[in-house]
Order: sequence, then structure tokens, then C-alpha cells
Amino acid sequence: MSLPEPTEEMPPIEQDIVNLDINDDKTESKPKKAKKKSVGFAPLPEEDLKEHHEVIHKKEVERMKSNPFHRIPNELKYLEKKNSPNPKPIPSSLPVRKVVSPTSPTSPTINAATTTGLGKLRHLPIKDFSVQNKQTELNFDYPSIDLPIPATSLLVKILYTSLNSYDLHKINKYLLNVSNVKIGLGYEYVGEVREVGTSFKTNDAAFKIGDKVYGMIDPLSKKGTLSTSLLINPNRDVVIKVTDPLLAKLQDIDIEISFAHESEARTRDNNENFDIDSSSSSEIEESSTEISPNNTLTNEEGIPSLSKLSTFSVLYSKAKQILSHSNFSATSPKATVLINGADTNLGYTLVQILLSSLYDFQDRLSLILVIKRENEKLFGNFIANLRRRYYDPSKQLNISIVTFDQFNDDLILKGEKVPIKFKPLDTFLNEVADTLLLEGVNEENINDYKVDLFVDIIGSRRMFQVDGGEYKLKNPYFINTSSKISYLQAILRPKSTGSCYVSCCNFNLYEPSYEIEKLLTSGGESESSSTATSSVWSSKWSANLFNKWTAYNYYEEFELKLSKKWILEAIELVLLDQLKFKIDDVIDWRVGLKNYIKRLRQEDKKFIFSIEEFS
Repeated sequence: MSLPEPTEEMPPIEQDIVNLDINDDKTESKPKKAKKKSVGFAPLPEEDLKEHHEVIHKKEVERMKSNPFHRIPNELKYLEKKNSPNPKPIPSSLPVRKVVSPTSPTSPTINAATTTGLGKLRHLPIKDFSVQNKQTELNFDYPSIDLPIPATSLLVKILYTSLNSYDLHKINKYLLNVSNVKIGLGYEYVGEVREVGTSFKTNDAAFKIGDKVYGMIDPLSKKGTLSTSLLINPNRDVVIKVTDPLLAKLQDIDIEISFAHESEARTRDNNENFDIDSSSSSEIEESSTEISPNNTLTNEEGIPSLSKLSTFSVLYSKAKQILSHSNFSATSPKATVLINGADTNLGYTLVQILLSSLYDFQDRLSLILVIKRENEKLFGNFIANLRRRYYDPSKQLNISIVTFDQFNDDLILKGEKVPIKFKPLDTFLNEVADTLLLEGVNEENINDYKVDLFVDIIGSRRMFQVDGGEYKLKNPYFINTSSKISYLQAILRPKSTGSCYVSCCNFNLYEPSYEIEKLLTSGGESESSSTATSSVWSSKWSANLFNKWTAYNYYEEFELKLSKKWILEAIELVLLDQLKFKIDDVIDWRVGLKNYIKRLRQEDKKFIFSIEEFS
């Protein structure tokens, strides 16, 4: 049997194999060496492989969608990846915008970055000092402000702010705060406008970027001025532009109350119409030049001119709230005012306003100022300085200082807190009544000399809220010994004349206090040390309403109110050198801020804080 001849179609390698098979059974020959071969891989079909993987991916996606554990809820649909174009690359140079004026068609080009304020930012990070509610701790927080800002708002970079002890009442209102917005501290501010809403972006706008401003925020809002930046709404907040002439005048104004003692020759002025009466007036005249460390400014650089605009808004507004309940006018013939706690920041402000050019009492102004004995010398110096400033021989001005406590001669151990030793009740009440017995007083005209306005700042229950029978007055003009009317009814003018009692603290506070926690805490301390209600009408003392509160007008002033008119009045008095304040310190808010807040809770203080540059 013969094999077919190899054809040309057969590859050479196959021909060799055939020939080898044929020769094996006939002859033996040496095997031929195999040719070296190079083995390689051909490139993969890229397009086909890509399509293959896409098909596999689509099948996997469909299979996952059919599985209930891989389905995306409707609330999270926005997290699903979508085929969106990639972001455009950031240009290496900012675009240039041409600004052409009608008068000059070929105006120079202006870089857009210099005219757009904060640019395209969506959130502005800020730093503030806030708290969630009364039960949580005050601390620094780092929220943000959404940009662009509302059309009717201003974004102000805070430079200075100040805190008064009464400002902490804002926290006490939020026993529970379910909102994510924390409660900020501070109402007064001085700052610089860094961004304006669209409604202000006109050539004649009231505010522009870079303007210095000052004012006071809405007391009902949760925001606080103890912050690096703040949104100000001129429709709710008070914002006033700082002009160059105003800033120049502030440089020469001393905003601090002077407690320094002047020479005896200047303090003793033979003026019968301006008497300073006190239970220990000799001590006031002999007071030394020494001033308490708490009344000095620890900042060696003094008070910056711009920061002075953050010192008067709150105290002046509070004082005007109180005076608004009286029937005093700019040309009232006479007035008698009793201030219980006149040695507080609010008391200092009330006294200065009554003596300022806002009021011109043609006949007589009588002030009965109840203070703590340890402040008697410094307070006497303060009154003596006012005496020289407002001396007018044509008008009768009587200022009487009465202390509610006396020197404690008990044995006090080292480190022991000295308790207050109150004066006997009859002694104290007779001293207050005696201040009203001026020349010309008789049984018929006694009502003309009684108190028109009673302002309670530190608590008066122990001293003034006493029923008939618990006290005895020496002078029969005030009260019939057989009558049982309360002491307040004895010294206040009849209700028909507009006399009133204004309380700025917890009415049921038994003993007078300068601690803000006691003054503003609901209930306070009752005589039996049990918690009492803060409502005057549920008080045990006012059980017989006919004989107590219906005899005169009673008002409470706990909440702070806002008025641009009041703040404009205040700055006028400051520039006239008729309104000053007791500044305890000027500090950077990053240095021991919590310690200063603690001091504000314990005593009546006022601090100015400078705010850092944050963003």
C-alpha cells in the first residue's frame, strides 16, 4: 500500500512527520534536530474585551437591583452614582471683567476677584462662645454662615463686644433647647462690614464693605455677639455706622467712672440746695484715695477708642426701660426716686441719666440711694464728682445715701466668709423715711415729697416688703400708728399720681444680693430657704391684694428691650461726657474667658472683649 504524494498545501512540518513514519519500519537513521521556534502572544482585542466586561457589569447591576438587600431607599437616592460629566479644570488665571462707564467707553479692566467680596464660598466658618441650654457648659463652638447672605442682611466681622452680668439672664431662659442652634452670649458689638446683601449693593447704600459699625442685636434671637462674625439684620437689630468725626471725638472721651477722691476744698461746696446725706457722711468726706482693685482697669494699654462703642447700649436700654414707667418728662417740676442697689452698674447708669441734660427738673430732684456699706466710700466719691459737674444754685437737688448693713464686729476666723450684718429693721426704715423729710414738709403736703419711682435691683423683701405692725416710724406724717398699711404704701405717692414700683430681680429674693444667679433664678431664696414662685401675685406677702399691690403700680423688667432711639441718645450723652461706666477689664476673649464668665455670675461686673481674626 502506498501513501499519496505530499502536496503543496501541506505545511513543511507535516511533510517531515510523514517521511519519518515511513522510514521507521525500514531503516534506522539519526533523528533530526527540531528547529527552534519562538512562541509569543498576540495582542488582545481591546474593543471586544471592553464590551465583554460592560455586558458582565450590566448583568451584575441588574442582579443586584433584583435583590431586596441591595435596593437603595428613596431617601438615599441622591447618593446613587450618576453618569455626570467630570468637573471642568480650574483655570490658571481668574477671568477679567470689563467695567464700562457711560462717560468713559474705554475704562480700564478690573479683576473680578477684587469686587466679589467672599467670592464663590458656600459656607463661612466662624468661631463663637455659646451653650446648648442652661444645663450644659459654655464653650467655644465652630459653626458656619451660609453664603450668599440674605438680601437684607449684613455680615459683620466683630472687633469688640462687652458682657454685663445681666446678659447671663439669656441662658436662664433656655432650660430646654431642642433646636440645633446654640444660644450665644452678648448683645453689644463693634465691627467691620465684610459682606452686604443685594439690597445694599447700590451707589447710595447706607452700608458698604469696609464700614465700621456698632450697635445691639435683637435680645429675642439666639445669636450672640461673642463671635468672630455675625449676620446683622437692620430690620431687627440696631446697626449704626461709625463716622470719622465720631471716632475722633471718642479718643478724647474717658468712658470710665471716676472713683478717685478729690481734694477736701473742692468736695466741700457751700450749696444748701445740693445736699449729700448719709448715715455716715463723715466717712465719705474722709475717704482716702485708695480704690478697690475690682474698680481699676487691668489692661495697661487702656480702652481702645473703637471699643468704647460697645459699653453703653445694654445698660442704657435697661435704664430707659425702667424710666419709661414713670411719668417724668424733660421739664418735670419735681421727682423723688429710690434706687435699691444704686452701687450696681445699672444703678450708676440710672443716677447719671436722671442728672443728665435729658431731664430738667425745675423745682426739685431727690435721690435716695440704698447701697452696701463696703461700697460707701467709693460711691460717695462718685456722687461728689457728680455734685461738682451738675451744680446749679437755682435748683434743689438732694442726694441721700443709706446703707442696708452695718460694720460686722463679730469674731471672724481666717478664711471665713464675712456674713452681712443687717441694720435693725426700724433703724433702716426710719433712715429711708427721714430722707424724705425736707424743708417745708408738713402733714398736709407730705404726699408731694413721697417716692415717685421705686427701683429694686438687688432684692427688697427683707427691707421694704413689711406689713404694718412689723415696723414703727418716728415721724407721724407718713403713717398713723393705728393703721396696718405696708411700708411701701407709706413712702410711695398715691397711685393716681403715677407712682410705681419697678422690679429688675426676683421679687421673692429675701435678702439683697449682688450675685446674678440669685437675682435672676426663678424662685430665689425665700425666708424659710424653700423655693418660692417668682410671681408677685402668688407671693405670701401679697395675699391681701387690696392692701398691697392694688395700692400702686407694679412692673417687672427682666427682659431686655431694643430701641435705636435709646442707643442714639446714649452716644450723645457719652460725647457730652455725661454718661460713664465702671469697666472692670479689657481682655482678649481667648484668655481665660470661662473664668470671666464665672466672675460675671458671682458679682456685678462689666468686661470688654477683643475678638480675634478668624476667617
